[in-house]
Amino acid sequence: LSRGALLRSSLLAAFAGLLAQKDNARFLSRSLTVLMPLLIFLIIDVPDVPAVMARFFVGEQFHHNDSFIYGPAWAYLNGCVPNVDTISQYGAGLGVVLGSLMKLLGGFSYANGFLVMMYGTIIYYILCFVFLRRWLNSPVLAAAGVLYMLKLQMFNTGVYPFVFTYGSATVMRYWFDILCMMAIAAHIQRPSPWFLAVAACACGAQLFYLPTEGVYLTAAYVAYML
Repeated sequence: LSRGALLRSSLLAAFAGLLAQKDNARFLSRSLTVLMPLLIFLIIDVPDVPAVMARFFVGEQFHHNDSFIYGPAWAYLNGCVPNVDTISQYGAGLGVVLGSLMKLLGGFSYANGFLVMMYGTIIYYILCFVFLRRWLNSPVLAAAGVLYMLKLQMFNTGVYPFVFTYGSATVMRYWFDILCMMAIAAHIQRPSPWFLAVAACACGAQLFYLPTEGVYLTAAYVAYML
């Protein structure tokens, strides 16, 4: 084995030894439950927004995000009807939702559009951690799962130089699916029609927001109901 492999094996063995002790496992569980949302925020947050705008422009002059978020949002905020007065390529509701969120942040701007994507992504992954924490009953596994999700979805060569260059490659494309999954998981653990209603509402919201992803989510919901 290489020196790096031996070092990783030693660290994993030491970590496993710590987890084997109940007091250490309990402390780690509580610490991860509290600190993981903060870690997700620190991993995703980009404090220098003007630098991000410059990188967007140098990379592709906002071409992709104009079609995904800024064009539909601008049209909606100026009174146009999506897919009637102007094209909303990804869905009629996307410009409505994202444009309204930009308005809450102070109005339409490229900076506010980026902030909507960034904070939406942060909230999504925090919800994923909450979902996995409850589903697996293990904050360690939940944290590992979310970190792996972040690596696969946000930090890969397919989204060079970074994922927010292509808004449709972010979790903002299918944001409502985590709400549906959380409601279904809650229904499995404690059957209640209210959880099914929440899941159905999440499917409806996704259908309005971005229909293609909404169809997939609705199909998963129907499969669960059957």
